[in-house]
Amino acid sequence: MEPACDTGALTAELSARCEKVHAFDAVPDAVAETRRRGLANVDVTEAVLPEGFPDVQADLVVLSEILYYLSDEDLRKTVDHAITGLAPGGDLVLVHWRPWAPEATRDAAETHELVASRPELTPLIEHRDEQFLLHVLRRR
Repeated sequence: MEPACDTGALTAELSARCEKVHAFDAVPDAVAETRRRGLANVDVTEAVLPEGFPDVQADLVVLSEILYYLSDEDLRKTVDHAITGLAPGGDLVLVHWRPWAPEATRDAAETHELVASRPELTPLIEHRDEQFLLHVLRRR
């Protein structure tokens, strides 16, 4: 599952590795661009975070370049929905750009710390690059 899929660049990569991908975005043009990619195993819908999560259990949820833009309340709700939509033993991947984005409410490190502190999740992988921060967390 890929919330906030934008124009589908990462969605296309996921589709090559996943049996089924549920992708969504709030921007109609981004949804249309993702659909134009013609990925047979991808279901693309227009939906707004935090409520837009499909009613499915996924083995993988990828939250890329979105969480640090959300208010504290929307971040909490989005992570709640992501965890609920993640099958037990499934993985939550967080990846965010490290340079400060002017529109962001917090930086990548603070965002990832907030999510990684959730008791439902076990940290598996942490990668800190100068440009981005990546965490893989497993649902208990």
